[in-house]
Amino acid sequence: MFSSLLQVGSIYQQYVECHHIADLLRYTALAVDLGVLTAAESHTFLQCPWLVIGGIELGTYPLSWWQETFSALEKVATAFIAQHQPVNPTDPYQKRALAFCQERLGSFLLLRDVTATCNNNIPKTLFGTVHSVTSSGVYQRGV
Repeated sequence: MFSSLLQVGSIYQQYVECHHIADLLRYTALAVDLGVLTAAESHTFLQCPWLVIGGIELGTYPLSWWQETFSALEKVATAFIAQHQPVNPTDPYQKRALAFCQERLGSFLLLRDVTATCNNNIPKTLFGTVHSVTSSGVYQRGV
């Protein structure tokens, strides 16, 4: 099960409404430079109308897929940290720009691979509310 799927218009449009677009554009350029996305996929990524909340950090995935995808995200994050900082690193919300970019690329990579294995379809039955087990052993919705 994956976390909730939101229709956002486009990743670009949604990001620019909430954050500084320069962060996402720099991050996307690094993803292309590092071979995580092709140039054509960068356009598809920025125009993607869906966002999986939490990217690949929430949900249950096959281990080999998760490791490969996490490694790709780590490469981009490490390069971003080495070469850039968020546009507004002092704002308590905007200083998390890298996490927001990771969520969006993780979401895109997940949706890309799901649609590739499901005949160009996004099965809605795969998405829902992620639950967590608390230290008391109780399942809590959306924690």
